[in-house]
Amino acid sequence: MMATERVLVVDDDAAILTLCHRILEADGYEVVDAKRGEDALAKLEAETFDLLLTDIRLPGLNGLEVTQRLRERGIELTVVTMTGYSNMEMAIQALSLGVDEFIVKPFTPESLRVHVARALEKTRLRRENTRSRTLLPLLETAQAFGAGRTRDQVYAELFDAVGKTCNAKDMLFLAVHRESDLFVVAATRGERMSEFNDLMVDEAEWNQAHSFLTEGLQQWDEAAQHRLPFGKDLAWMVSLPLAAREAVLGILFFAVTTTPSQSDLEALHLIAAQASVALENVDLLGEISRAYVNVREVEQVKSEFINIAAHELRTPLAVIRGYASILHERLDEEPREYADQILQCADRLQRIADDMLNLKYLETGQVDLRLERLDVDEVIREVVNSYRPLALEREQSIELTVDRAAGDITADRAMLDLMLGSLISNAIKFSPRKSRVRVSAQGDAENVTLMVQDQGKGLTPDQVEHVFEAFYQVGSSLTRQEGGLGLGLTLTRKMVRAHGGEIWIESDSKHGSSFYISLPRNAVNSGAPAHEFQVKANAAS
Repeated sequence: MMATERVLVVDDDAAILTLCHRILEADGYEVVDAKRGEDALAKLEAETFDLLLTDIRLPGLNGLEVTQRLRERGIELTVVTMTGYSNMEMAIQALSLGVDEFIVKPFTPESLRVHVARALEKTRLRRENTRSRTLLPLLETAQAFGAGRTRDQVYAELFDAVGKTCNAKDMLFLAVHRESDLFVVAATRGERMSEFNDLMVDEAEWNQAHSFLTEGLQQWDEAAQHRLPFGKDLAWMVSLPLAAREAVLGILFFAVTTTPSQSDLEALHLIAAQASVALENVDLLGEISRAYVNVREVEQVKSEFINIAAHELRTPLAVIRGYASILHERLDEEPREYADQILQCADRLQRIADDMLNLKYLETGQVDLRLERLDVDEVIREVVNSYRPLALEREQSIELTVDRAAGDITADRAMLDLMLGSLISNAIKFSPRKSRVRVSAQGDAENVTLMVQDQGKGLTPDQVEHVFEAFYQVGSSLTRQEGGLGLGLTLTRKMVRAHGGEIWIESDSKHGSSFYISLPRNAVNSGAPAHEFQVKANAAS
């Protein structure tokens, strides 16, 4: 049978020791023995036991005196006394010391079993009651730690919790700085500790550092052992390392006047665990905040660059287009074709500049929907017809189906042209030659749904997740064959959302990709500052 509770048996009679050993070990207890009260006290201070079974009459310290020493030192332990004689005065003394059971010699094995089991059951009940009483304060402590937003706030809550649990007044937290192998006093409380604020200790010069970092909770008499690199007039001390994800964050030290009870030790471990999580959360929150600030700064720089670049492109583009148009009118044959190429490239650059500006204004919310009542069938046919020449160049056809239920819609005409045009342009671009692009429109009482389907290779789930991001390109940006900055779908999604609509993709490798736009029949203007959107045929990028 596997041993459970540990029992220390104290008796100067070897026969009694042997008898208790056999009876208790047979019942699964781990038994340790001692013949003198002084020996028992030394073992109780060095080891952990659940029950003390002691004879009252012992050489040196008797059983009641051993019990009294335990109580004076704050050691919680179940005590069962054995005696061959007793009187009222001894019984009163035993009760005042918290003795749990009396066994009168001679006793039977069954009597010993009953008394020991009953005493341990009382201990279990006391511990459960103690845990129940400490549960609410620990929950309140956890809430307080959770509200901490800085390390100083967490240290203050840690000191409050430890102070209430162990009646401690002098406390110090030594933070670990692994990058420099230094310990730094991060927080203190109490007159005897306050003078050590910001003290730094080199780990290499402190021979007790490893012990405090690795051996868990420790108790010792500092006046006798001198283990700390700080402090004076300190006596009994307790240390407790705080660790998170196997990394020690620091060590808590505090002075005590009495030895913490077993329930206090359990509470300290829970408090340390809560404080460790709180400190780690504070550090993570700081990292997130710094990262957010950095992202905002990068976004601001990017936005300014896009704004300046887009505006600065307009002037040279206007000059290039002007002179290219003059050349186109005055030249013939091959030189005229060269001018055509210049005009086409200038148009492409113009579309890129327009997309960049449109994206900037959509991201900042500076857009005013120029709402009007539109016939869905009429709008879609005009947009589709403007893209048929581009499809013919690739020997493609565009199949259009508009359901009668599509009806009318209140929307910004320029944006609607650009949204639908972006999807059609992408479908043409990413479908193979001699293929077909399908465009359709359906409607119900609340919404109008537009669909554009290509016959390309389709998108992977990862590509679908990122395809609406600004500047995202399917495939390598260094080897892709199609032009554009990858802003078309980003702009489309932002304009759809500006109308209060939704956009989504259904894609597989066998049937290509289908892009859907669902718009409310009656969009509402947000009233934001107006911006004139630049819309041209074949404007998707």
